[in-house]
Amino acid sequence: MSDVLLVLNERALREYIMDAFKDRDLAFTECGTAVQAMEHLQSTRFDAIVIEARMYPGTASQDPVLSDMAAMLPQSKYNEMLLHWQVACRVMELAREPESANRSTPFIIKFPLDAESILHGSGDMLSPDAVKKDLAKLEPATPLYEARAGDVIETLRAYA
Repeated sequence: MSDVLLVLNERALREYIMDAFKDRDLAFTECGTAVQAMEHLQSTRFDAIVIEARMYPGTASQDPVLSDMAAMLPQSKYNEMLLHWQVACRVMELAREPESANRSTPFIIKFPLDAESILHGSGDMLSPDAVKKDLAKLEPATPLYEARAGDVIETLRAYA
């Protein structure tokens, strides 16, 4: 059996993905925020982790960096995508720590459907080069730009 962690904002998307694998021997753990994901990442070994590039931090994090990011988001008028991306990167960094059960688990990162505009100067300072540089430190990681649910499912099939 393969274990997959889904850290996606929308519950309907998580359910759609899980439904696509109902005939396979997969166990899913669902999370909607970074804080929820951190409850599982340190102790449970997953075969694949699907995360949202525009990740919500959640509240009451034990990690001071995530807590600071959560406090900044509601007040930010600019660079909101960049802040969400930093939350996702922080989760991946914590998962890559030496004591983590997921230090080598592959990440599949779903970028929103408007990723092209987000990554090319629509006010946010997140560039494709910056994403590539961030992910180079967090391998294995597969970014899915302008991803639909089917793209996530197709990529996840390769890991599960």
